[in-house]
Amino acid sequence: MVVYDNVMARSRITDKSETRHDSAPPRGNLPEWSVSELSAAPQSVTQIRLLLREIEGSALNGASLTELRDRLGPLLIGYPTATMRISGPIYRGRKLQGSIFSNISDLWYPPDDVVSQGRVNQVGKPIFYCSDHHFTVTREMAPRVGDTIAILRFELKENSELPHVFCIGNAKSILRHGIDAFGKKVAPSVDLRRFPQRIREHSALIDGFFARVFRSTGSSYFNLTNTISQQYLNPVWVDGLTYPSVHPEGSMNMALKTAAVDRLYTPESVFLTKTERIFGANKLKMRCVGTANIRSDGKLEWSFGRQ
Repeated sequence: MVVYDNVMARSRITDKSETRHDSAPPRGNLPEWSVSELSAAPQSVTQIRLLLREIEGSALNGASLTELRDRLGPLLIGYPTATMRISGPIYRGRKLQGSIFSNISDLWYPPDDVVSQGRVNQVGKPIFYCSDHHFTVTREMAPRVGDTIAILRFELKENSELPHVFCIGNAKSILRHGIDAFGKKVAPSVDLRRFPQRIREHSALIDGFFARVFRSTGSSYFNLTNTISQQYLNPVWVDGLTYPSVHPEGSMNMALKTAAVDRLYTPESVFLTKTERIFGANKLKMRCVGTANIRSDGKLEWSFGRQ
């Protein structure tokens, strides 16, 4: 289940030394920009398309995070981004490649010293990759027949606040249907259709571009997706972001700050699945072959069914 918050946040490129987002979620009407700031923004669809091509070319040619941040700056001026609050369980998975996992820490986010660059995280800075459905988690790992995957299910802690996330790569769906990629209806207060035509056109182009690069396979776009992600992870009030999954079309992943996961969630169960058959891009036949009891010290006590 997804609960929508009445927030539309303006985008602005930042660096580590100066976070220019508001310290609390902005609310109300479209935020106002200064004349000088707006004059730096691309004014036409043609300009935006050209800028997107230049940014993508720079990313594929090895541009640094700093270079990409500078190029993205003008693109994001006045670009509205919806936020939402997530309720219900989340899932995280890991493919079994040796002995069975013995501790919940084996399925948690990794320690800083072993973290390489990922789609959202930077080197040495872990992020908690997850989804609101175990099928999406499984599909992200591109399983083959015979692969065994451990799925960890988290529940919100009792009386916990709901995590607050930015929604990236989703404006096109909202503009067309008034729903998000989870298939949930968007409340009128966050419906992008209420914005002026120019901003709606720009949002569809930019968010469509974001959706495509986040959905790309391999690491060639990691510098670019990192740059985009850090823009939205900078505010202290945001707990993470959602972005389109590589598989299947239309589903969403989440990248949550590790501090938010520690604060808001508790591990609830672990189950082991084996891939028995693959039907095209979006269908799998899987069988649960084991479950684990999570002890208070984090150790996993496994019970296995038919292998």
